Amino acid sequence: MSDPERIGIVVALREEDAAVRAAIDALPEAQRVRVKLARGGMGWKAAEAAATQLAAVPGVRLLCSSGFSGALQDGLEAGSLVLAERVVALPPTTASFASNKIEKPVPVHENALAEAARALMAAGLAYRGGQLATAREPVLKSQDKRMLGLGLQAVAVDMECAAVAYAARNRSLGTFALRAISDTVNDDLPPEVATFLDENGQVKMGNVAKFAMKGPSNVGTLMKLKSNAEKASAALAAGWKAVLPALLELSLG
Repeated sequence: MSDPERIGIVVALREEDAAVRAAIDALPEAQRVRVKLARGGMGWKAAEAAATQLAAVPGVRLLCSSGFSGALQDGLEAGSLVLAERVVALPPTTASFASNKIEKPVPVHENALAEAARALMAAGLAYRGGQLATAREPVLKSQDKRMLGLGLQAVAVDMECAAVAYAARNRSLGTFALRAISDTVNDDLPPEVATFLDENGQVKMGNVAKFAMKGPSNVGTLMKLKSNAEKASAALAAGWKAVLPALLELSLG
């Protein structure tokens, strides 16, 4: 007897893991066992390793990336859902990228995209479709986000999606990405934000405390980051609760 078709989902952060796990737990038991969730950690290498591990699980036919993203276009607020149509990787240094250095985008699984879109609409969940960009370093400044959005016609940026998409393509598997916005295109995030998490996605409390002690405005920044993360996490949980049953009905081979 052949293995049942399975879906592998890669996340980076604890909050992302909890959101997707809530959607998995809402499934009937027969469907839950067909979804494999891996929390890899921050960035390309961690996502690639987690995706490679999931790709080796018997029956996995679709590798998915999920988590928080930065908006690259207006109209996307914290908690907005983004459904990838294509995924493109940036060179290692985003500040100096040129269009002729960008690899060809990887398209997501066509049927998975269509069914996910239908499921989100049926659940009354708004989303933005489009191209996702994956950077090797955090994109924190509003000006840089707008440049990426215009230059790549991309709607959001993250640090993992393309690594998962490449791992899927290299193994002749389908790929899919559902993300939630945690910072808007207008948000200028302080450079210290890049030091708040280690490569495993764990909070470095010393760095956070040091930032907070610099003044009340920094405390306000931390509170906003926390609020945005909670909105993004809630959106991911709702999105996956709508999308997972639809994806599991597909023949992904």
